[in-house]
Amino acid sequence: MSSWRDDASQQAQDDLDLLVGEALEMGEKTLLETGTVLPFYLGIGEEEKVIVGSLDDRITAPEMAEKLLALLRKSRSRFRACAIVTDQSFVNQSLGGGEMDAIWVDLCHSEGPALSCYLPYRNTHDAPVLGDLGAQPATNLIWAH
Repeated sequence: MSSWRDDASQQAQDDLDLLVGEALEMGEKTLLETGTVLPFYLGIGEEEKVIVGSLDDRITAPEMAEKLLALLRKSRSRFRACAIVTDQSFVNQSLGGGEMDAIWVDLCHSEGPALSCYLPYRNTHDAPVLGDLGAQPATNLIWAH
């Protein structure tokens, strides 16, 4: 079975590896502190720095995610790679098709590679219980438009 890495440059692999690590770390920390993850983004600029941003939290999370995507598309020339982090529900086929919540990370690179990584979780009375990290191919939401 082929992997996105088979066709990606070493730079693209390194960029997306860095972003997914930072995104999941920040998402997990926010989830454990607040019980949810409001959408935010990370991007790697030309100067190798990771830039983090979000929007006004007085709008709904889906509106925030849409506005973040529009913002990143508009300013994509400033970035080499981006990640959009959201709190999503999805059907986990590996667990019999049950719906789960997850820290969801959409990763896009200016060279073309794109994938989604997700960290399922279940809220309990004490704290969220994290599942196993998953990944799947995705459409490049930023540079494919």
